[in-house]
Parts: sequence; structure tokens; C-alpha cells
Amino acid sequence: MISSLSGLAPFPLLILLGMFLGVFKIFGLENARTFNLFIFYVAIPCVIFEAVTKSNQENINFGLLASYFVMQTIAGLLAFYITHKFFLEPKLKQSFGVSLLPYQIMC
Repeated sequence: MISSLSGLAPFPLLILLGMFLGVFKIFGLENARTFNLFIFYVAIPCVIFEAVTKSNQENINFGLLASYFVMQTIAGLLAFYITHKFFLEPKLKQSFGVSLLPYQIMC
């Protein structure tokens, strides 16, 4: 139990660090964006990679993992269908869940 909590400890600590740096105006909005990019693309994948490599793979229930994958696939396809039929969103926005506005402004 303690080992699983210690694997999650960096996340709230990074959130608190970001709040501290923002409250005391140590860096501005542009630096906060850079910090967020670092957290999401470098720090979190490193923590996840470390947690996976240190985990005991014998305790993984692959049946539950497979059912989770199937559930996520069904939910994604259902969301794609709903956005296409009811909201008439373009296929690119449906697929990636992002607005096309920045792309449309650039063109």
C-alpha cells in the first residue's frame, strides 16, 4: 500500500510546486505553459515508466485489463458516432477532440 502511494507522490508535489511558483509570481503564464509541457511530456511518463518497471507483473489481472481496453474502445467509438450524427462535427475534430479553429485561422 505504501509503495503504491509513494509512486503517486510526485503528482501532488508537482501541483503544489506549480501553485507556489504561480502565487508568488516567480514565473508568468508563458513559463507556466512550459512547465505544464515538461510535466506532461517528460515527468509523468518517467514516473509511469518507473512504476511499470518496478511492478510485479504476476499480480496483473489481464482479463480486467482486456475488458478495460474493450470498454474504452466502445466508449470512443460511441462518442465518435454521437458527435458525427448529432453535433455534425468534422471528422478531424471528432477523432482528436480538438478544435480546428487555430488551423482555420492559419489557413
